[in-house]
Amino acid sequence: MITCHLCSLPFPAWANVQNHALQRSQDHFIPRSRGGIGLPFNKLPAHIACNTFRGNRPVTAALRKRCRRIAKKQFRLAPEQVLAALHHLAHVGWCWHCPTVAITS
Repeated sequence: MITCHLCSLPFPAWANVQNHALQRSQDHFIPRSRGGIGLPFNKLPAHIACNTFRGNRPVTAALRKRCRRIAKKQFRLAPEQVLAALHHLAHVGWCWHCPTVAITS
């Protein structure tokens, strides 16, 4: 299972559907603003919330602890939000019984 390198929490499938703060992004381990390059060995998976919070600061134990706290708050969703997201995961294209939502694969 792939986890965020900043908080060590997984990337939930429902986060991609909802464009959530726990969606997967690529974090530059050495930030580009500090001379880092865009090659694959400098990119690590991170939640959008963790990546945004980090900014261009160096990775420290205190920063990881704070990112974990931020990400854990995002996991606390109402049950109906989780069920709605799982329902939409089952569809590809347009969901005919949810006419206001277009699902992209």
